[in-house]
Amino acid sequence: MFKKIQYIITIGFLLLFFGCNNTNQNMPIWYKGDIASAQLQLQSNQLIMIKLYSDWWKSCKLLDANTLSNENFQSIANENLICIKINKNTEVGKKLYDKYNANSLPYLIFLDKNLNLIANQSGFINAIELNHKITKLIAEL
Repeated sequence: MFKKIQYIITIGFLLLFFGCNNTNQNMPIWYKGDIASAQLQLQSNQLIMIKLYSDWWKSCKLLDANTLSNENFQSIANENLICIKINKNTEVGKKLYDKYNANSLPYLIFLDKNLNLIANQSGFINAIELNHKITKLIAEL
């Protein structure tokens, strides 16, 4: 009986300690609509951030795992950005990639309330640098 209780407590502790974590919970809130409808949702102190990505590209996976899953980034993003992710291999993704002269993936596009390009980021960026960049962009609005 004691071993059974010890086993249950051990399993409970492991689940509590390591969690049954879904990695999608550690990401910014991704907007489900298109860019035009995102524009209508913008507050005066917000930007649209479009993430162009490819499922198989290693740098895109690193950006998700190391930057976009960062708690400080999530806090800044969920308060100051409407985040849209678009696969570069879709029709819309190809058009945006060409329109903004992207040269690598991942490619982040920052748009103001008038959908003017105010900044971009080509390739991987760590959470500290991205947080600084977004904070600076928001301060300049």
